[in-house]
Amino acid sequence: EADRLLGLGFEPELRRLAAHHSMPPRDGRQTSLFAATLPAPLRALAADFLRADAVAVRAGHESGAVPLVQQSLVLLPPG
Repeated sequence: EADRLLGLGFEPELRRLAAHHSMPPRDGRQTSLFAATLPAPLRALAADFLRADAVAVRAGHESGAVPLVQQSLVLLPPG
């Protein structure tokens, strides 16, 4: 998930990989990022890795989980 990679501080590693001499320039490669949610600050950060003509595909709402999906938390005993 792109939001987790960028949000958890992996930006320096991603920049190092993108700048590696074996990597084509940004406009000469295809980069795909996937995320269920991508807040505006992380979208701006992700734009550094994407081509200027990048396309965003959105399905549903960006506000979080779809109401039709039931979420539950199951706590397991330690061990």
